[in-house]
Amino acid sequence: MASVPPSANEPGIVGVLVVNYFSADAVALLLASLAAHAGDCVVHVSVVDNSCDPIEFRRLSDAVLQPADSPLLVRATASDTNRGYAGGNNLAWSLLADVASAVDVVVVANPDVELAEGSLATLVAASRAQPATLFGVRTVTGGITYSGLGAIDRRSGQSRQIALDQPPTPAELTYPTGHFLAVAREHWERLGGLSEDYFLYSEEVDLMLRATAADPAVTVGTIDSVLLRHSGGLTTGSGDSMTEKSLATYLHGTRSRVILFRKHRSLTRYLPMVVGARLLWSLKVLAVAGFPSAKAVWSGIAQGFTWRAGTNR
Repeated sequence: MASVPPSANEPGIVGVLVVNYFSADAVALLLASLAAHAGDCVVHVSVVDNSCDPIEFRRLSDAVLQPADSPLLVRATASDTNRGYAGGNNLAWSLLADVASAVDVVVVANPDVELAEGSLATLVAASRAQPATLFGVRTVTGGITYSGLGAIDRRSGQSRQIALDQPPTPAELTYPTGHFLAVAREHWERLGGLSEDYFLYSEEVDLMLRATAADPAVTVGTIDSVLLRHSGGLTTGSGDSMTEKSLATYLHGTRSRVILFRKHRSLTRYLPMVVGARLLWSLKVLAVAGFPSAKAVWSGIAQGFTWRAGTNR
């Protein structure tokens, strides 16, 4: 028997995936904002703790406690190892298996965001109306309002958030930024979630490329009526200046770019330019941030080339 699609007026069910890494206080603020803007939705939140620290997990367990009248149903799980961004979110989704079939839309949210305007019900309505669209939402970061979409330059591998007054160029690919993206549940499951070829960075670009390869009708869009506040770089150490970036950011930001351009045929021909740009950039990193940071970039390039297709999704 064919399933009956839900009515546009039927209350929605949202599955929110969060990966914690020593950010329990931020998770508490995120959950409070989701509860305040849930609308008439039931919201299942699965938080995976990648910290591998019992004290942090106790802090997280306290942070996710909700009052009896909360629209959020939250579960927190300690991972036995740091699975990275993709692995953590995929584990979080697997832990919603008992309710997954009822979920309308899957939301991947970083701990360092807070929902400021709009309703999660809007995400459900948008997903029901456009199930083949990967959605971002308007985001305020550092006083600048962004579209919720990112752009990556095919020639250099350089990525950026798309500000409202800076649309993408023909050389750029657009995708919903990983700090908050919404995908129809059927589409999320069809794609198998995020690719664990990546530990940090590029997962959302890869998701978009895999989605469009599987179905050319897939599009990327922004939900303007929802607004986020995003502090940025809380758990990854990806600050704006070279001296603020962590070694993990230098390593995995580079490794993931190399894998992305090796993995997808539409990007492979640009790989020499991307690697050349990274090598040139590493010289600036060496001068500004020092040898350990530059070495992390070089290690990222090497590890990107040792990755073998088919070892993960």
